[in-house]
This record gives sequence, structure tokens and C-alpha cells, in this order.
Amino acid sequence: KNLAKVGMMATDSSKPGYAFSSWLAEFVMRYRWLVMGLSVLLTLAFASGAPNLRPFDDYRVFFGKGDPRLAEFERLQNTYTKTDNSFFAITPSNGDVFSKETLLAVQALTEEAWKIPFA
Repeated sequence: KNLAKVGMMATDSSKPGYAFSSWLAEFVMRYRWLVMGLSVLLTLAFASGAPNLRPFDDYRVFFGKGDPRLAEFERLQNTYTKTDNSFFAITPSNGDVFSKETLLAVQALTEEAWKIPFA
């Protein structure tokens, strides 16, 4: 019997995981409204926590309490600075930020900035 003609896929029940995937497919098809509803509820539940997500850029999380490297790190920050960002400002003389010359200058500056050590 040619399975492709009747729109069915040939399956090999000897492959690992076949029983589980077959059960899962049957479950999803049988209880599709329940699965869709639970998916929406889970998505909303996870999305409700999104406002609490914050970027955390404090390097101290990488050190344990009393770690001598933390003390050295803090001494280094006190001696020099805590800022680890660089800022480049380009002001086009013609006032057009999107002119070809300005965009080429931004591209050249970006390419050169990547060559800064530890960038």
C-alpha cells in the first residue's frame, strides 16, 4: 500500500521516543481546546512577570563574600572609575544625520571602535 497516496506518513515504531511522541500527538489532537487554553494561560502567567525583569550589570555577583578579588576589583574601581562604557558623538556640519557622508563616518568609527582593546 502506498502511504503517500492516502496522505499518511510512514512511521517507524522501533525508533526511540516514538511511543511518547505518538501519545503526545494524540493527546494534543484530542484535547486541543484544553491545550490551547492552558497555553494561553501559561503565556499570560509568564508575561505577568515580565515587568519585574531588570538588567543586572553589577559585577559583584561574580564574587563570593570575602573574596580577595572582589576587594581588588573595588579598589580598582575606586582608583579609576566605575564606568565601563564609551560614548562617541558625531555632529554633522550640514545638520543631516542621514546623509551619505555622515553614515559613512558612523560606519568607519564603528569599525575602528571594535579595535579598541577589550571592546
